[in-house]
Amino acid sequence: MLDPIFSASKHVFFSHASALHWTDHSCVHFTFRRETRHLRTQPIPRRQWNKIPEEQLFSALAANQPTLTTDPNDAALNLTNWISNCADILAPLKRTHRQTNTKKPLWFPDTLKESKKTCRALEKAWRKDRTADNMTALKNATREHYHLIRAAKRNFFTDRLDKNRHNSRELFSIIKEFSNPSANAVTPSQDLFESLATFFHRKISDLHDSFGHQTQPYTTEPVSTAITLNNWSHINTEETKSIMNSIHSGAPSDPCPHFIFNKADNIIAPHLQTVINSSFSSATFPECWKHAEVNALLKKPTADPSDLKNFRPISLLPFPAKVIEKTVNKQLTTFLEDNNLLDPSQTGFRTNHSTETALISVTDDIRTLMDNGETVALILLDLSAAFDTVCHRTLITRLRSTGIQGQALDWIASFLSNRSQRVYLPPFRSEPTEIICGVPQGSSLSPTLFNVYMSPLANIVRKHDIIITSYADDTQLILSLTKDPASAKTNLQEGMKDVADWMRLSRLKLNSEKTEVLILGNTPSTWDDSWWPTALGPALTPTDHARNLGFILDPLLTMTKQVNTVSSACFLTLRMLRKIFRWIPANTRKTVTHALVMSRLDYGNTLYAGTTAKLQNRLQRIQNASARLILDIPRSSHISAHLRHLHWLPVSKRITFRLLTHAHKALYDKGPEYLNRRLSFYVPTRLLRSSGLALAAVPRIRRSTAGGRSFSFLAAKTWNSLPTSLRTTQDHSAFQRLLNTWLFEQR
Repeated sequence: MLDPIFSASKHVFFSHASALHWTDHSCVHFTFRRETRHLRTQPIPRRQWNKIPEEQLFSALAANQPTLTTDPNDAALNLTNWISNCADILAPLKRTHRQTNTKKPLWFPDTLKESKKTCRALEKAWRKDRTADNMTALKNATREHYHLIRAAKRNFFTDRLDKNRHNSRELFSIIKEFSNPSANAVTPSQDLFESLATFFHRKISDLHDSFGHQTQPYTTEPVSTAITLNNWSHINTEETKSIMNSIHSGAPSDPCPHFIFNKADNIIAPHLQTVINSSFSSATFPECWKHAEVNALLKKPTADPSDLKNFRPISLLPFPAKVIEKTVNKQLTTFLEDNNLLDPSQTGFRTNHSTETALISVTDDIRTLMDNGETVALILLDLSAAFDTVCHRTLITRLRSTGIQGQALDWIASFLSNRSQRVYLPPFRSEPTEIICGVPQGSSLSPTLFNVYMSPLANIVRKHDIIITSYADDTQLILSLTKDPASAKTNLQEGMKDVADWMRLSRLKLNSEKTEVLILGNTPSTWDDSWWPTALGPALTPTDHARNLGFILDPLLTMTKQVNTVSSACFLTLRMLRKIFRWIPANTRKTVTHALVMSRLDYGNTLYAGTTAKLQNRLQRIQNASARLILDIPRSSHISAHLRHLHWLPVSKRITFRLLTHAHKALYDKGPEYLNRRLSFYVPTRLLRSSGLALAAVPRIRRSTAGGRSFSFLAAKTWNSLPTSLRTTQDHSAFQRLLNTWLFEQR
């Protein structure tokens, strides 16, 4: 191609080519449209809370105390108006203008503007006179300007990363924002927000209406009629302050930011305590705190913002409402746990439970069956918007069956009723929409209510000899296929039909498109399309791997696919970090790397126990690369001394540490019930010297690649290799410290 024309403009028009008398080339004439970017601004209402002296804030709040009342609605309004009036005096609402299409980087402070102007002025002076003095002045100013830029970048990232050092998701967003800016920026508008509000509301209402009208919800036998919870206990000021200081977020509708609530807790806590106790006495949740502000975020940075399905709603609840909800959740959780009213298989949002313990339970059950030569089907059920489609009437019925009665139950009914939400991003707000079902997202109470809602499912599944493990709305079903194929097929079909009926009556939508089946074991199975009940939709085809709670499982549980995925993701993150680490000091580098890389490397690493040395070496290379990046050392240097300097155990020892940590909890009954029953202390049939050594009972196995890699076997065997002083340490924190020291000494 001859004479190409390169232009940033999309509107280039060729005119003609004219000959030149001094050369054999022609002059190409064309026109193009010059696009001028005009900066657009939008007004943003703000209050300058950071500029208020603490003494002035405290005196203003103390001078205008709210009126005391026993009605929770009036008390909540008085509290809100009291803080709002003080805000109008101390930090009046001002409208600032924000540029919506500026390309100025976030780290660029206003102080650099003067330095940049100085450089431009000296450049003009040099171009005009081109003297040596002007050149020297320009070089010095430019050098100083670049020093200021590096300092600004360093301070910007250090401050932001330090503030979010405990939030790995926010850390990853900061790193990705700098290294790979989003190509599809969302331009907020009133039409977009109204469309999102309608879309979010219609999605849930359509799911809710798809179940049709039901005369009565699914009912179960009461768990206990003797144990009841009739009232919520009143709290004192110190408890209120403690809960307030544990909450670090709020909603745009709050009269002040969360840090003002925490800073002035001595003044605000007594009044908030009055609202909480009056709410408990009258079994009424304040109406003014039932509204949620929804922030719509793109699910992926590269997603198309014109498709509303690519947005994820993030609900923000008022700060005072979170305090009340956390108070109730603490009392409700204590009642349920102390009386064993939640099903043991439910792992989500419970103390000493985690996704890792759920994965240990699932893989241990599978490996135990595989050790007996059986082929196993793992069915991963997926629910559509489970938290948002909870039927309030059914939830109240199930709460009553667990012993929640009287004013305690009436308070929860009030908490669920008359709720609304709207999509919000300054300065745009959509119209409020009513919430007809579901539990409030972002509430600390909602996960506990959802656990109660899902409790009957486990008993339904177990009737058909199917093993169940759940984490919130993620449900895993395990079924042996080869021990008795005919019976297994019947159990699966009848069990899944009962599950589908229960979910339909509970108004939970089973997403058959995302539900997966994974066949595990060496023995060929008889699975075909006829195994899957036709009432549940198209037959499921077994996959070659499945992602369960963020961990990828393969048919033989070799963990090869998981290691490949972790390796790819970690090295991608390390490449992103390398772009900005020159602006970050070493101590912050370690924090960021630990949050974004080492946390991924450590997630579920108990499941790596018993894997091949080749796979563990691949994980070790991730740790080595992380250490080199933090300490800025060359790739050719030895890494062992640097790992000791960072006080990092190698990957194989980290796996052992996590394995023994779970073993200690299981043996001393400090873990989930489904793990505690997998390990027990060795009790000899007659009195021996080993009686007081706290040894674990090692189960018999048949296959080293199945039972030999199970948690029950490996944890017991590794536990018995510990010194007696470690095995007899009952305090878990002390055990972890001693174990960490012992593992370092073994290197």
